[in-house]
This record gives sequence, structure tokens and C-alpha cells, in this order.
Amino acid sequence: MSKIYVFHSFIEELLYDISDNEVKKVLNSVDLNKYQIFINDKSRSQFLAGRLLLFKGLTKLHSSSLLKNIDYSTSGKPFIKGVNFNISHSENLIGLIITKSDLKVGIDIEEIVEKVNYTDIANSLQSPILNASINLDDFINRWTIVESIIKASDKSLDEIESINQNNNGFYDFDSYNFRVESIKVDNYWLSFAIELKGEDNLTIIKDVIKK
Repeated sequence: MSKIYVFHSFIEELLYDISDNEVKKVLNSVDLNKYQIFINDKSRSQFLAGRLLLFKGLTKLHSSSLLKNIDYSTSGKPFIKGVNFNISHSENLIGLIITKSDLKVGIDIEEIVEKVNYTDIANSLQSPILNASINLDDFINRWTIVESIIKASDKSLDEIESINQNNNGFYDFDSYNFRVESIKVDNYWLSFAIELKGEDNLTIIKDVIKK
């Protein structure tokens, strides 16, 4: 059985009254240096919230000590050996998907911004999924769906037109099959993608995390 955890939190609530000791608890020396040199306060808060949420996810996996082993790929993507995870944030909302299985996972969050000209974006990307959008809200939801799949596959948006929804509601991309779920949280859409392998028995645990 593959166990997948999906968490989301509002950053202000997650970081409320956080102490220096708590910061040092969730950041290794490399991340602490990154955190200290951020110029933009919002970027600093989003970075710290991501590590704090990751710590809580690893705790659910009984592996909180692994947080200190976080490393970075040549592309700058954070990773931990033996754990698959992905983090996304948009403005004040942050989300995490994490598992100890070898399944590919991805998550994406987008705020619904009224000024977005979704028809122009959809047409420029030639994505059959995005082109089927009926309004802005639907487009943002669909955008998070394709982004979560792209992130799970570790691919780029240049290949977005290759994502297809099949008859059983799952999505095919780059020889992989994905199950995707979407959640609306206030003025945000959150979608997460999980690779399907054969007859994998998935247990998905979703929760809202507060401090």
C-alpha cells in the first residue's frame, strides 16, 4: 500500500509567532544561509513555510530527522533520498505532497486573479486541457492540474500540449498515468498529481496544517 500525504496551510497561520529555535530546527546550514540572505520578506516567509510544512510531513512519515539531509539537484530542485515530495505556494497559501513510495508526485497552487486573460494564455500554449476552459475559475483549476503533472514528471511547460485526459478521468503524459485531485481553498485552486502504477493501492491523507 502506498501512503500519500497532502497538506496545505495559510502561511501567516503556519508562521505565527515562530521562534528562532523553531527556525533552526527546520533549516540545515545551507537552507539557513538561503533564508538569511532573502531580500524579499514574502519570499523568505514562503521559503520558511515550505520547510516547516515539509518537517510536519516528514514527521507523519516518522522521518523528521531527514529534513537536515535535504539537498539540491543541478537544476536547483530540493530532494531527500528515500522520500518523494513537492511543494507549491501562491501568495499566502502553501501546499505539500509527500510519500515514501517511489511514485512520482506533484502539487500546484494558484490564486484566482481576475485580471488574467485566460483565453490568450490557453491559445498560446496549445493545450487541449486548457483550451477546454469555460471561464477564468475553470482555467485556473485546469492550470493547476497540468502544472501538478508537469512538476510530478519533472518536465517543462514546453511539453504541456502532450498531457491528455483519458476516458477514466486520469491523465496520460510522457508514458506515465496520473491520478489528479483538485481542492478549492478560498480564492485558490490546489491540485495534486500521483503516478499510477498497475494496481497500486493508494491511501491519500489530506489535512489542513496550522501552527
